[in-house]
Amino acid sequence: MDCVHINDQNIVDNIIVIDDFTFIEQNFPEQVNDWVIVNSSAQPEYGVIGGVGTTYNRQLNIFIAPQPYPSWSLSEFYKWRAPTPYPGIEGSSSDEYWWNEETQQWVKHVE
Repeated sequence: MDCVHINDQNIVDNIIVIDDFTFIEQNFPEQVNDWVIVNSSAQPEYGVIGGVGTTYNRQLNIFIAPQPYPSWSLSEFYKWRAPTPYPGIEGSSSDEYWWNEETQQWVKHVE
């Protein structure tokens, strides 16, 4: 299982793979509350999979990705959303468009 360390600013700064949470309890007894087990095999409905650089919200038990651009805002699902909807298929593997922060528009990628 994956286990992430949350620093005093609620940001993930380390990930380790462990067999059992006992490892944390035995090796980091004074930091037990600073470690969180994450399920990296399933995309969460709210937030993102916890990884280095994500912020952990203890009250909601979710991870939030770093804000990609200043103009983007958090959705009701705690995922970043551009001010203009993505024109392609959301979550597709191809990067058809990229965000231009200066013009606040999606720009079609040209090869």
